[in-house]
Amino acid sequence: MFTTGLSHGARVLPDHLTATAGEKVILPASPFLVITWNFVNTSGINNNIIVSSSANNNTNAAYADRITLFKSTGSLELRDLTVRDNGEYSYLAQIYRYGMFCLFVFLVDGPENRHFTTSPSQEYIAQGSDLDLSCVADSKPSAEISWFVNGNLQSYTGPQYTLQNIQMSDSGSYSCQAFNGKTLRSATSGWNFYIQYIIFIDAISHSVKFNCANVLLCFWVLCLIRGSMAALRSQSVTESSSVKETPL
Repeated sequence: MFTTGLSHGARVLPDHLTATAGEKVILPASPFLVITWNFVNTSGINNNIIVSSSANNNTNAAYADRITLFKSTGSLELRDLTVRDNGEYSYLAQIYRYGMFCLFVFLVDGPENRHFTTSPSQEYIAQGSDLDLSCVADSKPSAEISWFVNGNLQSYTGPQYTLQNIQMSDSGSYSCQAFNGKTLRSATSGWNFYIQYIIFIDAISHSVKFNCANVLLCFWVLCLIRGSMAALRSQSVTESSSVKETPL
């Protein structure tokens, strides 16, 4: 018999199952003399999970902290599921004078392994530039991506969020939420960015206009500007005094 859906109770795996990331399943078997559990992932790569007999166990190091083999039944418990555990699980058991083979298939849902990226990637962004935000997560089925600005939900949904001609008012906290409608689980990642100061120096009137998102940064910039303006005025005076009249 084949059944599908989220598992419940003791998390015992039937022939087909959809499990949830972060949880555990128990793969049932039968009493054995020697049993081998095997896994084939979605890329077709084959791995032995464990080979066990009455004498010893040979466990794949990648599973050492995530599995428990119940020798009384041959069942295998697999914990901390991730989407990388999607695939086919099978066991071959030697039971007295004959062998037994069984195959299980299950999928693991997310979301997990969230990736939040920005382009450009620096914390301070120049005013007037464009900013691309990207948010992805491993999930089956695909997660719905929602965006928040300073904690406020935006109407736009999707893995890409673009800001054009950024202004000072766009500074703040940006975050994305990945939601899996099947497992009803969500995961959030975020990033803060600020609009970088822009300085305009008028060489004729020696006036300065600038925008700045950080008070300490503004103070530092003002100090630099004062020194630059003083040097500019001094240079202008020097150049004026060095001009000599040439007699006709």
